[in-house]
Amino acid sequence: MLRKYGNRKFVGQATIKDLAVHSAAGVGTTVPLLKTGRKPLTSENDKVSPWTGIAGTAMIQDMRMKGRLDMDEAKAVSWAEGNLSAPVYDLLTGKGEVRL
Repeated sequence: MLRKYGNRKFVGQATIKDLAVHSAAGVGTTVPLLKTGRKPLTSENDKVSPWTGIAGTAMIQDMRMKGRLDMDEAKAVSWAEGNLSAPVYDLLTGKGEVRL
């Protein structure tokens, strides 16, 4: 599952090599920040199931997490760097928000 998240290129992507190179150069980088929890599945009558998703990015410097960006900030930075493989849309409906 983690490999599939890496291949989707949602927000800030980095390899172990990127982390090593940035650390040696004394600069920071960002990596996806995953969040786990339990969510209801609407397709299965709101049965609660384990869930994992991207919750933003972690800012890494000197191989330590120095801070984090929430999802909106992470998408903006990824867009500015040209790292989004596909556009991400937020739609507001009468029943709530839908993310594509």
